[in-house]
Amino acid sequence: MSGRRSRNKGANAEREVRDTIRAYGFEADRDGRLAADLRHNIPHVHIEVKRCETWYVPAWWRQTVQDAGFLNPVLVMRRSREPWWAEMTVGYYAAHVQPHLLSSNHVYITRHGRIRMLLTTWLGAISAST
Repeated sequence: MSGRRSRNKGANAEREVRDTIRAYGFEADRDGRLAADLRHNIPHVHIEVKRCETWYVPAWWRQTVQDAGFLNPVLVMRRSREPWWAEMTVGYYAAHVQPHLLSSNHVYITRHGRIRMLLTTWLGAISAST
């Protein structure tokens, strides 16, 4: 994929995630000049957005953690014609998400010991807690 098409694909992905976040009552804006993919008001969270047919989760996770600083890293990703997934640490999940889950459908522990769930499941749980 050319550089311009790749940037457009990334920008479109960020807009999709922004719109999904807004649908759950949070504020979110995309600003390509920021270190973060999205500026939002989800408490204590840094979101990294990836849309790619081949997943490079270990490398993306390292980038997400590095960019998060003292915030909780959340990697949001999807392939074409698939739903958005959110991956997070077990500690963040246990403290901020699990207590507010209505269902544990589509919640998985990855082989790297992180939690992966549908983006909408995550947003529904954290919106219930605010």
